Amino acid sequence: MLQGFPRNYEFVPADEPVSFAKLGRLIGNAVPVKLGEVIGILMRDHVKSAC
Repeated sequence: MLQGFPRNYEFVPADEPVSFAKLGRLIGNAVPVKLGEVIGILMRDHVKSAC
């Protein structure tokens, strides 16, 4: 799956025109779920170790 989005994810509402530029920007700016999870864990661990 692209950037971790499920196959049935709707990037734009069904009645809105679709452009590759808009979709590319949405997908390009997305953070994959697993990457966000790992970053969050690392930040949490860093804050805990600093206390």
